[in-house]
Amino acid sequence: MVGRTVCLSLLFGAASLAGQQPTNNEEAAQRLWEHMITAKGGRERLLDVHAMLERVVSWRRSQNLKDGKSRIDTLYGLPDRYWQWDDAGIFGFHLTVGSFTDHIFYLRRYDQTYKDVEPENGAILRGLRLAQLVYLNESAWLKPKPTGVLTGKDLPHDVDIVQTMADGLRADFYLDRRTHLPTAIVDHYPGMVSNDPSGGYKYELGRYELIDGIHAPTVVDGVRHEVLFNPSYREDVFSTPAFAEEGPEGWKSDNAAAHKVLLGQRQVLPAPKWSFKVEPSSGAGIQQTFRLTVARSPGLDQVSKVGLNIGMGGAAWCYAKIDLRTRQVALENPGADQIRIPKHVVYEVTGAVGGSGTLENSDCLLDLSNTSISVDGAGIHATVPLTFKPAFAGTYRMSYDGWTDDNRWDSVGNVTAGVWTVPSSPGGPQGVDWTKPYAPKASPH
Repeated sequence: MVGRTVCLSLLFGAASLAGQQPTNNEEAAQRLWEHMITAKGGRERLLDVHAMLERVVSWRRSQNLKDGKSRIDTLYGLPDRYWQWDDAGIFGFHLTVGSFTDHIFYLRRYDQTYKDVEPENGAILRGLRLAQLVYLNESAWLKPKPTGVLTGKDLPHDVDIVQTMADGLRADFYLDRRTHLPTAIVDHYPGMVSNDPSGGYKYELGRYELIDGIHAPTVVDGVRHEVLFNPSYREDVFSTPAFAEEGPEGWKSDNAAAHKVLLGQRQVLPAPKWSFKVEPSSGAGIQQTFRLTVARSPGLDQVSKVGLNIGMGGAAWCYAKIDLRTRQVALENPGADQIRIPKHVVYEVTGAVGGSGTLENSDCLLDLSNTSISVDGAGIHATVPLTFKPAFAGTYRMSYDGWTDDNRWDSVGNVTAGVWTVPSSPGGPQGVDWTKPYAPKASPH
């Protein structure tokens, strides 16, 4: 569940928008909730769960565009710890470990393990909450408070819908009137895309099985899930890094000895913490020399490339990348896909930093002689002199990038640094504001 994509959406709290009206009968809601707790297996069993394993096996397409079987194993140490093996991503294999209590987080990028002081993304906390809502409904740490029963002519008639507040966030439980078990849960977690008229995200639940005395769903949104409660795991599973050699069951207690050996053999690097600055960060013009600075911070010595991108991505951009090791600068060609590049498309043009001549793509030119890159006690400093072509007229988002050796780590890619406007040539077409929501534009090239 951690790997589910999240995006910012507008949340509508008023259920009446979908013809739903919450009653003020908390007593009826509490009675229905207690029927559900009994049907689940009883509150004592639910509150006794301190860890759970969730396994999802499905088909996926990998980075090399080959189809195959994928596996995501997530061990949740309630309320705020996790261990996850994930080989389902199109961009490769991920292995993450974390504890919000101890502020310790480990993650694997390609063949290197890093230690961090914050999680890789915000989906981790949502996954911990969701695992408790979906499989337990109530736990020792997450105890939804029933506030009413939803009614409305457009609602299904074979369920009772109990509205609750769980850790300050709304969650609606669709309880089957025969089994009293949830057939769906609508969660109003911030940042989730809405698929329900109420403004929340609706998870469809099915195929309940009795697991360690608890009735739990084994199908979520049509995907088969395997669940174990209170599995035996290594004492240090949430406080030490995980290694690919241990496999998807490296969390198990009987792997403790092998894990200790790997801890003594494998290198763990600090996760790079980069602070970028682009100057100027806003303005307008056909020509401009941009200064990119990466301030001195942990992991900075691992940086091998920095990049500056002015454009809306894909079809129109001026994207320059400088390699600190080889002192080469590259200018990408718009529309070139690095994963599947058509034979007639050149992915990028390159030249030497400080060399003679220019690099050119369909949208801009880069002056090699005035390009520079240097490293000192304050950090990394780069200059990127650009000239924009008239057809590139418009207002664009400026963003930066950074990579370590072998591209094992990047700056999470294209982080916004500002806005730049390329003015139209006299008598030419007016520019498009590409910082606004995307709208297709006919290519002038």
